[in-house]
Amino acid sequence: MSLSRASDLRASLGLGPERRRHRHRRGTSDNDGGSKWQIRPLILPTLLIITLAWTARQVIATTMSASLTRSAPDRALEWNPRNAEAMVRLAETRSPAAGADDAHLDGVESLARRALRETPLQAAALRQLALVAQARSENGRGVELMDIVGERTLRDALAHATLFDASMADGNLDAAIFHMDVLLRANPELWDEVKPALFYLASQPSARDPIVALLGENPPWRSSFLQEFARGSPDPGAAWAILHGLAQGPRPPSTDEIRLYFDRLVNAGQYEQAYFDWLRLIPPDRRRPLDYLYNGDFEFQFDGSPFDWTVMPIRGTETSVVAVQDDGKGQALRIEYAGTRVPYEHVRKVLMLPPGRYRLSGRVRAQDLRNERGLSWQISCAGGDRADLLETERISGTRPWSGFQDTFEVPKTGCPVQRLRLDIAARIAPEREISGTVWYDAMRISRAGPTSTATQPAG
Repeated sequence: MSLSRASDLRASLGLGPERRRHRHRRGTSDNDGGSKWQIRPLILPTLLIITLAWTARQVIATTMSASLTRSAPDRALEWNPRNAEAMVRLAETRSPAAGADDAHLDGVESLARRALRETPLQAAALRQLALVAQARSENGRGVELMDIVGERTLRDALAHATLFDASMADGNLDAAIFHMDVLLRANPELWDEVKPALFYLASQPSARDPIVALLGENPPWRSSFLQEFARGSPDPGAAWAILHGLAQGPRPPSTDEIRLYFDRLVNAGQYEQAYFDWLRLIPPDRRRPLDYLYNGDFEFQFDGSPFDWTVMPIRGTETSVVAVQDDGKGQALRIEYAGTRVPYEHVRKVLMLPPGRYRLSGRVRAQDLRNERGLSWQISCAGGDRADLLETERISGTRPWSGFQDTFEVPKTGCPVQRLRLDIAARIAPEREISGTVWYDAMRISRAGPTSTATQPAG
C-alpha cells in the first residue's frame, strides 16, 4: 500500500489528526507528571522536620513538667496540662489537710477528678476527694473513699489512720487492729503517735485475743510494744494477760519481752504476784516438780524472770553457759575474768523460801582463778532488814570439779524474799581485781535436817 493510500485510510477511519492530538496530550501529561515528582521530595523532609520539632517540644514539656511537679505543680501543669501527679500535688496544697479554707474545695475536687481521668488508679487523688467529702461533713462518703485508698495501698498513713478511727467508732475492733498493724508496719516512725491507741486497745478485754493472735505472727513492732506496755500500761494485769496468751502459742515471749513485766512487779514489791505469774509461764516441758532453786543445772535457756538466772553483762568478764567437757554431760555456768577490777555480782536470782533451814549445794571447778579474797555465793534477805543469810566457801586457784554445800536458815519474820548472787568477797576496790575462769553446775537448795547448823557469813 502506498503512503498516500495509507494516509487516506487513516483519515477515513478518523485516526489521523486525533491520533496526533492524543499523542500530543499524552506528551503534555508526561511533562506535567515530571514536575509533580520534582515537588514531592520537598514535602517529606518538611513533614519530618515538623514531626521532630513537635516531638522535641513534647519531650521538653514533659521533662520540665516532671521537674516542677513537686516544687511548683501549677507551673508543671502549664508545661503539661495532663500531668496527673502535678494535679494531685496542686490539690494537696489547697487541701483542707493543708489548712486551706473551704473556698478551695471545688478546685481541689476538680483537680482530683482530672487526675483520676488521666490515671484512674491513683490513690492520692482519691484521698483528696475523701478529704473534700469530710470537709463538707459527708463523713460516710469520706470513709468510703478512704476505704478504696486503703485497698489500693498499704502505705497511705492518712487513709489507714482514718479507717482506724472509723473502725473504733463502729466498735469493729478486728478492723481497727488491722489498720493499726498496717500503719506500724509501713510507717514505723509513727510508733509514738500510734502507741496510745494501741495501749488503749490492749487494755480492753474484748481486744486481747485478736491482739495476741496478731502478736503471734511476730510483727516488727511486737517487742517494742510488749516491753513498753509491760512498763507503762495503767494496769499490769493487762500486760500479764497478753504475755500469758502468747505463752500458749507457737511464739512465746522472749527473755527481753518478759523481763520488764517482772521488773515492774518486783520493783513495786509485788513478789508473790510476780512469782505466781512466773509459775504459770513455765513451759510444759519444764513443769516437773520444782526445786527451791530453779534451773540449777543451767539446762534451760534463761527466761528473763527474776526467778530464773539473771546474768547482767559487765566489762572485764564474759559469762556464758557452756557444755561440760571433762566430767559427765550437760551444761555449766562459766565465768571468765580478764584481770581487771570488777564489782562483780552480776549472776543472781530471786528466791521465795518459806522460813526454815536449807542446804545450798553444787559443783565447782576453777582454773588459775586469782583474787585476794576469792569468789563465793551469797544469800541475803531481799526485804525487811536485808540480813545476810549465807556466804559459801570462797573459791580461788585451780581445782577440778568438786562438790560444795552449806546450810543456812530463813528467819520466821522479816525475810519473805531472798536473793542469791555470785560475788567477789572484796572489802575495798583493790580486792576486786580478778582473773581466771570458774565453772558452776548442779546447784540445789533443799530442806536441811533439824540438827543442821547454819554456816555464818564469813568476815
